[in-house]
Amino acid sequence: MIVDFSSDTTAGVSDEIMNAVVAANKGCELGYFKDEHTKNVKKWVQSQFTVPVEVALISNGTAVNILALRTMTNGVCSIICTDTTHIAHSEMGATEHSLGTKILTVSDEFGKITVGKIKKAISTLGHNPPIKIVAFSQATELGTTYTPKEIKRICDFAHAKNMFVYFDGARVANSLAYLKCSLKELVQDTGIDAFTIGGNKNGCMFGEIAVFVNPELFKDVEKYQKQLALTFSKTRFFASQFEAYFKGDLWLKNAQHANQMAKYLEQELKKIGLEIVYPVESNMVFTKIEYPLFKALTKNYILSYSNKVKKIVRLMTNFKTTREEVDSFIKAIKTLKKEND
Repeated sequence: MIVDFSSDTTAGVSDEIMNAVVAANKGCELGYFKDEHTKNVKKWVQSQFTVPVEVALISNGTAVNILALRTMTNGVCSIICTDTTHIAHSEMGATEHSLGTKILTVSDEFGKITVGKIKKAISTLGHNPPIKIVAFSQATELGTTYTPKEIKRICDFAHAKNMFVYFDGARVANSLAYLKCSLKELVQDTGIDAFTIGGNKNGCMFGEIAVFVNPELFKDVEKYQKQLALTFSKTRFFASQFEAYFKGDLWLKNAQHANQMAKYLEQELKKIGLEIVYPVESNMVFTKIEYPLFKALTKNYILSYSNKVKKIVRLMTNFKTTREEVDSFIKAIKTLKKEND
């Protein structure tokens, strides 16, 4: 059987979540987010904070980013993020196309934006629109994780400059599992204005949740969701996933397992002399594999280069990755390297 280390979206659905969707398929129930499942999910999200929040359920990551960022835009403005952030790197310019905003990017070795980089961007804006939003991914697209202290530093600076701060939490569960902190500590206590909770990459069939913490953003969430064609009718099937996802902390357990497999993979790669490019702080391991070895491995493993020039491969683990799959991958590398010595 071919093992896929290229993405964390290929693992299928947690049994608990699939069972919850099937269980929701009984009788009739109101749609358009008026069902009891949606109400329960919103109550759970609210219970994680000590201030009121607004919650919106959205089908996918690109769409949820657009909705959240729409609430923060006010005409002519820019969004600043790193060049590896998902909205800048992996969404075909969807945010700029949909919202008419300009995305300004900065580079960082570990995929993180900092106050210093924001200051420099402000000083060199030229004829670009003023920066209104600081955006980042948590965890980053390089597998690193912002600490609450780092986030608070960004929020304090941004708010003093009348900017909003948003993070794409497609892998926020992996970050929480790594940091061993709560959503409140990561979000409310640091000053985040809005963020998302990802499901697609961590055991759900589909779906992401936008959470708005800053009350300035509450007013038109539902209107924007409708205007951007991000509503759908049979929402009980969407929301029932997240009921199961949050029940008994399944979302954190899934993420913790994926993280543990990434650390195990990192450990075993180091043992056979492969370089680890970035700190492993979520479920991603970046290593260097020369093309002949890479090509040979792809006969039995699905892999992808994140940087073909530097021969950097991104290896993704997920909630179903096993130690046996990691061991077989390491064994394959050792065997192929020995054959070519």
